[in-house]
Amino acid sequence: MKKIVKAVLVAACLMGAGAAQAQLGGLGGGLGGMLGGKKAAGGDLGAEVGTFVSQSAALSLMASSSVTAINAAFASDEQRKSKAAELDAINKLTNTDEQKARMAKLYESESAETKRLFDSGEMKQRMATWTLKRKSWSAMHC
Repeated sequence: MKKIVKAVLVAACLMGAGAAQAQLGGLGGGLGGMLGGKKAAGGDLGAEVGTFVSQSAALSLMASSSVTAINAAFASDEQRKSKAAELDAINKLTNTDEQKARMAKLYESESAETKRLFDSGEMKQRMATWTLKRKSWSAMHC
């Protein structure tokens, strides 16, 4: 149970990481990062922006994966199959804008479901009834 709660907290922290990175220097001193590392005068601002964008995308993917894994632990087999099919469909898209939009929509719905489960106490209630086998599976997948 503690691993699930920790995973929920990690996912919540990851959601705010992109904004914190920008505020605390992810874009360097040249674009107003509070703690800015390099100054724009001597550095390649384009490279800094590119690095920031790629790091933000990686954080977003990590947060999305965490939330999806948490929800998978509470989903039925049918719901897991449905989510897997949706992820497969998204991964097969060739239009990156459409892929990002659908991934964002999925992440939003997964986040809302995780929040609902946690806030309602349903998450804790369900975990109390899990068998040892189920707890082991969840710990390995979250």
